[in-house]
Amino acid sequence: RRYRQAVDEVERLVVQRLLELTKLNMSGVGYKQREKIRKALQARSQAICKALDRYNEAAHSLGHSHEALTWVNVVEMVQLGEFELLRESRGNIQSADWSKPAYREATSLYFSVKRAREEVVQCNVEITRQLTFMIDDFNDMRRAIEELKHTGNMNLASELQGRLDSQMAIDADIAIKFADIGRLPGFTGSL
Repeated sequence: RRYRQAVDEVERLVVQRLLELTKLNMSGVGYKQREKIRKALQARSQAICKALDRYNEAAHSLGHSHEALTWVNVVEMVQLGEFELLRESRGNIQSADWSKPAYREATSLYFSVKRAREEVVQCNVEITRQLTFMIDDFNDMRRAIEELKHTGNMNLASELQGRLDSQMAIDADIAIKFADIGRLPGFTGSL
């Protein structure tokens, strides 16, 4: 019971600290309010350290073999769900591989790499689409300018030519960036 209360207390204090950090970073918060929040954060940090001591004592009294929880551990627990791992369940989940921070971090990195590979495939598709759009847009504008010249509407043709020249300068910069991307090692798309 004391162990669960200690876990709940640490979790409650960390949630309050996260909310205060969020408020500190909000726009529209005045200087005096920020100072109050900073002081509250300092007090909250001290309270968290004391709660961690109580948690570690309670965990030790239950005979838990895991390392003591430190301030650094708490700061690294980005997701509040990680506090659930501190609680006891039917089996001792703290001995399971997936409950260890290194395994969770490795899993997170694995899925980040997997997602990055999916994004590379999507970027290859988007680069091709953008290049096709730029070429089609250029051809459409040239065709429209020529038709306007043939119909004698030189003012509009001149205006469109100015817009085309501006767009071509922008497209040239984009094409240079795409060429740089194409030279990256591991590039799998087509230009």
